[in-house]
Amino acid sequence: LELCKKYGINGNKIVVDGVFKNQKFFELALGLNVKRISIDSKQQLQDFLRISFDGERPELLLRISSGNQFGMEEDEMIECIRMCQEEAVKVIGIHYYPGTYRQETAQIQRDLHKLMQWVEFCEGIPGWKLQVVEFGAGIGVPYFENETKTEYIAAIDKTVAFAKKLSEDYEVVYEAGRIIAASAGIYVTRIFAEKKRNGKRLL
Repeated sequence: LELCKKYGINGNKIVVDGVFKNQKFFELALGLNVKRISIDSKQQLQDFLRISFDGERPELLLRISSGNQFGMEEDEMIECIRMCQEEAVKVIGIHYYPGTYRQETAQIQRDLHKLMQWVEFCEGIPGWKLQVVEFGAGIGVPYFENETKTEYIAAIDKTVAFAKKLSEDYEVVYEAGRIIAASAGIYVTRIFAEKKRNGKRLL
């Protein structure tokens, strides 16, 4: 956000995801008039609503859990929707990101199935309509020697088919992650420690 501010990026082009957001972060986002923000927890929503703001607040997405430590479970999500309705803040959809560097189609299928269960749950929430589904499948890229693209391509194909089907009823935003930038540069690292295990040198 600081970089966007520095280079004069229009807030209407900014969608804020990511896990860490505190009150200071939200103040900066509101000052830039960002278009959309994902909220990870009830505590985060409380920090957001605590800020005094005269303009139109950004649209909110609620990040839902895939079973890991991120996002909300059902009860917390419903409570957040209620809080937003009381404050006249727009909650337009959900954000789902189960993990990163996925390549196994079976894992992708389980993740997408879990997302579909969430969509069905949202449809049953009284007084609220799901409009936007933002998700990422966390598909990796073949970084290393001797890796093939076969599994990655299969995972992409399955995800694309899912997104197309979902887009018949909702606005779908795909969070591509590293896959869009992985080949845009070089990976630089350095050795910071050396150990020996059973006579073998490990870096």
